[in-house]
Amino acid sequence: MAASAGGSVTCRCSRNVAVPRLSQLRAAKGLAAHDTNIRDTICRLIAEKHLPFGPCCAVSHMPTEDVMWFDVHCESTYSKASNRLEVVLLVLVAFISWPLALLMRTFGVRASSDSERYGREIVIAVPLTVRSESQTMLRRGSQRYLRQILSTVPEYHQLFREHPQARIYPK
Repeated sequence: MAASAGGSVTCRCSRNVAVPRLSQLRAAKGLAAHDTNIRDTICRLIAEKHLPFGPCCAVSHMPTEDVMWFDVHCESTYSKASNRLEVVLLVLVAFISWPLALLMRTFGVRASSDSERYGREIVIAVPLTVRSESQTMLRRGSQRYLRQILSTVPEYHQLFREHPQARIYPK
């Protein structure tokens, strides 16, 4: 348990056992002492200039020094309606008063939203070695293809395993 890290616990046999610090456990797993997730690891590797990975293009496998950046949108906020009656009433009012809503939208008037936002926005910018000739093709590529190309980097593959719904946007 993380609360016991750096301290000691009593074993079932009544002996005191030292528990390594979290930084030691992370180092034993091959992570930096303060990396808590793959996003931290990727940011550290970019700062240390270990990413982008490899001297060859991820698409054509030809040598290049060109780098392309991608925004990986890992998580998004979302809102929840308070209850179903509220949603039904909102839809009914919108249906009845659509001309008024259209007029309000035309003049830039927006209804205030009292719904709470949940979750968090997590976007990480990642580099990839890609020849300039291949970059146009990637900008038009499907999410599946972009994920496949980016997954050639082990850290990005792990990022997609931790965030399977992530969306990729070429810059």
